[in-house]
Amino acid sequence: MRYKPTMRSTRGNNIVSFDMKKEFLGLTIGFVFSLFITLITIDRASAEKIIEFYGGFQTSPHSVVDGEFPVASEIIEKRRFNAGWKGKSFVMPPYYGLRFTSWRKNVGWGLDFTHSKAYLEEKTKAEVGFELLEFTDGLNNLTFHRQEKYYQAQWGSELYYGLGLGVIVPHVEVQVESFSPKTYEYQFGGPSVAFNSGVMAPWGERKYIFSEYKFTASWLNVDLTGGGSMKTLLLTNALNVGLGFQF
Repeated sequence: MRYKPTMRSTRGNNIVSFDMKKEFLGLTIGFVFSLFITLITIDRASAEKIIEFYGGFQTSPHSVVDGEFPVASEIIEKRRFNAGWKGKSFVMPPYYGLRFTSWRKNVGWGLDFTHSKAYLEEKTKAEVGFELLEFTDGLNNLTFHRQEKYYQAQWGSELYYGLGLGVIVPHVEVQVESFSPKTYEYQFGGPSVAFNSGVMAPWGERKYIFSEYKFTASWLNVDLTGGGSMKTLLLTNALNVGLGFQF
């Protein structure tokens, strides 16, 4: 169904929504930064600090997309559809992650950034009539996480799992028709949770390699250029391999 919203009400709602998201994002970044400073400064003598770099193969299953999409000037269309997604992990920019953890014995706390991606499948794109709908420059999950080592083998490898809670700052790329207003920008997207589990093994002095499964759930709610908004729950599954450094 198409309708023409009044310019005043649409613009006003967008301004209020943008200001609220901007304020919440600022508070979130400040909180995360404070946690990071606390982690790297407290109890430096007894805590083991680790930085990990990882990449891998990431997918994203179907999700229900619900939104009001700008089709042309002052014309917004309500749409709800089941979207198929592709991860395209090795297409530039690739899927990757960076994680900092401060360990005390078998428990660690830290920050985890994941550059996960989602591209609308060509089949879905044709069915629903979209020119562009993707997050190629990342959903950009930033979480505060807790890791725990729960088993150590005789040859030095260790099993671990972790949970995280945070936000996403996606690069939103949306356009219905070739002539429609195009959204192409970073936004605060909403909350995100993460789970990971894997095995790490020593590899030389103060280094180790690891392999893990990682899951994320992101409640995406973004504004669109020209008015309107889009919501969906994006899930990702990834098999990661990486390298860790102790300092």
